[in-house]
Amino acid sequence: MKRFVSLSIHRDVSGPWVLGFAVLALASLMLALFMPRRRLWVKATAEGPTLRLEYAGLARGEDPTLAAAVDALAQKHGDALDASAGRDRATDATRSAGAGPSVD
Repeated sequence: MKRFVSLSIHRDVSGPWVLGFAVLALASLMLALFMPRRRLWVKATAEGPTLRLEYAGLARGEDPTLAAAVDALAQKHGDALDASAGRDRATDATRSAGAGPSVD
């Protein structure tokens, strides 16, 4: 009786890709479960020549940091509006001094 060996060598090139996407899916699921779910919005109402901004937030369940998140949104939004207004004032001053293009 002759002796022989039967070897079956198989390489699956998709294995690392499947592992990578499985880890990505698990990480996404954990991120979705542990991030606080909250909604923040801004309501703008015109009152004569001014614009009134109201900030609000809604959390799903108890969220003790919701008030701080709304305050942080209002602060960041206010800073962005102030910076924008400062750029507009600087542009207007440059135009009135004659250094910039004129707007008719």
